Amino acid sequence: MSKHPTLIAVPALCLALVGCLNESSNNPGPSSSATLHGTAAVGAPVVGATVTARCADGAGFTQSVTTQSNGAWSGALSSSASLPCALRVENDDPAVVLHSYATALGVANITPLTDLIVTLAANRMPGEWFAGDGWQSEASTMDAAQQAILDTLGASGYGLPEGSPFSTAFEIGDAWDRVLDRLATAINEDSAIEDYAALLNLIKDGNLGSLPTAPESNGDHEAPSNVGVLTAYAGTYTVTGTATEPLSRGFATRDHDRGTIIIGANGNVDFDTGISFTAGEIGAIYDRTFIDGDARRVHVNYDADDSGRKIQVYLDAELNVIEITYYDGQGGLTRAAIGGVE
Repeated sequence: MSKHPTLIAVPALCLALVGCLNESSNNPGPSSSATLHGTAAVGAPVVGATVTARCADGAGFTQSVTTQSNGAWSGALSSSASLPCALRVENDDPAVVLHSYATALGVANITPLTDLIVTLAANRMPGEWFAGDGWQSEASTMDAAQQAILDTLGASGYGLPEGSPFSTAFEIGDAWDRVLDRLATAINEDSAIEDYAALLNLIKDGNLGSLPTAPESNGDHEAPSNVGVLTAYAGTYTVTGTATEPLSRGFATRDHDRGTIIIGANGNVDFDTGISFTAGEIGAIYDRTFIDGDARRVHVNYDADDSGRKIQVYLDAELNVIEITYYDGQGGLTRAAIGGVE
């Protein structure tokens, strides 16, 4: 049975290099000269979640902060003297709790990577750190913890980009986001790790060897020349549930967990938690948009033939996306009915 780890992250420290900016639910951009902002993501964006700050001055954000559809957030502090701040993003559906830490104004992402770094630096679960005292003076340990985590992941095949998980701005679908996707997949596939919370518990005790090796990828080649057949439908799609009709598309063996599917303008597809592909992993794309009826679709293979992993984007007569499916190559089928696109 495949695992679908719930990212229950304890408070995380943003690295000493980090500045964190929050986004209010009504104002996605900075709202004062003293702001923190970043992206909250687990590979997919953390959408509609509450971001909370605990700052050295005893205050937090001057107004409520909620993540946007792309995981972006920003929030105002009373002044730069509020720093440092501990950060937490929390959502109920799907359940996500992650943390980070800011010592300067600017970008402060909140992801499983920042969560893991904080856990290693604090030698305790991040939730305990966020709720407790003493975190204001722990920034000096963040650099070493960050380097240790990144060195371990780099040696394990993750292909890390330049920059810091805390302070390097990123968007869903780019290089840092793909690292988060690969980490989620690796945790899901590692039989030695029960879930993300279990990994955090190992990391807090300094067990860096428990970080899973990056999953194998066949993404060393370029996207096929006809990738435009897929990228014509780039966007973030809202999943309304498991499709059951028409029966010709088969019976779903698994529900879609996350509620969004992202087709990137570069050809990357982020289908669900732990299920994502880069454009370079595409084996072939077949344009079936001219077929009438229930079979009108874009068909994308990620293995040698149709018996392997594949994504199919089904369209109505007006070429609107109405369903996206994923076949795992081992008999598992996820059908996701689409309610809209951003």
